Amino acid sequence: MMGRTRGFVVLALGLGLAVPAAAERPIRLDAAIAQARERNPLLALARAEQEQADAATITARQFLNPSLIGAAGPLRGRNSSIDEGTAFRLQLSQPFQTPFLRGARRRAAESGLDAARASARGADADLVADVKSAFSQVLLAQGLLELSQEQLALLSRVREGIERKVRVGEGPGLDLARAETEVLNARRDRAEARVAVTQAKLGLGTVIGEPDPQELAIDGGLPLIELPSRDDLRQRLADGNPRIEAARRDVERARHQLSLEKHKRLDGLGFEAEWEREPETDKVYLGLRVPLPLWNRRRGEIAEAVAGVRRAEALLAGREMALGRELDSLYNRYQLAQEQVQIIEQGLLQEANRALRGAEVAYRSGERGILEYLDAQRTLRDIRLDQLTERGEMQRAGIEIERLAGSTR
Repeated sequence: MMGRTRGFVVLALGLGLAVPAAAERPIRLDAAIAQARERNPLLALARAEQEQADAATITARQFLNPSLIGAAGPLRGRNSSIDEGTAFRLQLSQPFQTPFLRGARRRAAESGLDAARASARGADADLVADVKSAFSQVLLAQGLLELSQEQLALLSRVREGIERKVRVGEGPGLDLARAETEVLNARRDRAEARVAVTQAKLGLGTVIGEPDPQELAIDGGLPLIELPSRDDLRQRLADGNPRIEAARRDVERARHQLSLEKHKRLDGLGFEAEWEREPETDKVYLGLRVPLPLWNRRRGEIAEAVAGVRRAEALLAGREMALGRELDSLYNRYQLAQEQVQIIEQGLLQEANRALRGAEVAYRSGERGILEYLDAQRTLRDIRLDQLTERGEMQRAGIEIERLAGSTR
């Protein structure tokens, strides 16, 4: 039984083999991720925001358009010495921005694009983690269903054996009643496990955008995640977490926005050229338009930008702290589950199997009653259930750690 148990856990929690499922269309993890990327609206929104930020960089690099004013009208003198006729006037105006202002505007837009790219990568990492988590839930639910079916089959055979003894008068009727109770409980567990499989498939279908997820059959499994040391994970979090990267880019953008607001005090510079023709004269004017920041020195806008920098810096610090605590919590969960699995597989399973064999021999020889035998079976079932549950906890914690590290595989 130990060999069957270990093999079953391997199947259920994805060491590369498949869990049989009564469904029509097989789907592998890579196909599920590809389908989710194609149909997930949140990922499409993140991509659209990245395209919008990319367009903003084009806007920031554009030059201002010139303007041309033309006018004409009759010229009438107030005395006879001035010739009458038609006067023409053309005025050309070309606004321009200082290199400092253009540079600040361009850098702010580029920082916004970098933040949008990091956010899109974070949305992709979240989606991949959600698909893996839903995949894992289906595998776990199918594993629990397999376990309940095995337990029901075993208890049914025990009940049949007791029933034969009762018929020939070699066993008490109370033993049969107890066995019937255990069989009914096993049927109830199997029914609950079937519902859990249905719910897990619905969850997977929601993540990948599958309209009829009950037709899906999991093809393949999830590889067990082997984590590096805690210090290595912290470094990966600092270097690769998309949320932290997006927050850093937001800080850069806020600082460039502050520089932009300062340089906007001289926004409105421009060249002016004017040509005017009268019946006997042509006039040409060249000039420079310079704003005078006498009343409005943009103190309000600059103060808002300063507050924006402080806010972005505070959000970055808070995000780094929160994600660091989350990483520690997930790593502790993973280690605890790993230790529990080792205890179960290296000791408890062997002891439970040995106790079950001893209880079975004692029951058949009449040394013990049916209660001891059923208790031994129940203990083995609970240990196998704990094994599945703890392996599932390892998988979930590992997936969440991969999410924090920004993994998109």
